[in-house]
Amino acid sequence: MSLKAGKKKKKKLTEEKQMMIEERIKLKKHLRESEKTLVMVANHKTALESQKADLEMKLSAELIATKGKQSKMLAELQVRLEDNERLLSNVKAERVKLQHNVIDLQQTNDD
Repeated sequence: MSLKAGKKKKKKLTEEKQMMIEERIKLKKHLRESEKTLVMVANHKTALESQKADLEMKLSAELIATKGKQSKMLAELQVRLEDNERLLSNVKAERVKLQHNVIDLQQTNDD
């Protein structure tokens, strides 16, 4: 091998080595950026999971409160319905009584 050929080969190897070093630097930089992005995404995910848990607790509490209000309203409506049914029954009984009185008065008038 000639001296010139040896120098060319050495220069080529040096250039390849330099290219590999530059590529390694780029890859390390890309890796660091990817790691930063991963940490940022993980933190964002954690924040979203925390928000989700908070919302689930609030919605659960609201649902329980709503069910309680509905139960109370249903109980009140049931009482009102029973009162109205009792009043209706009393009115019907009074109507029957008044009809009998009318019939009795008509018979008295007819006599």
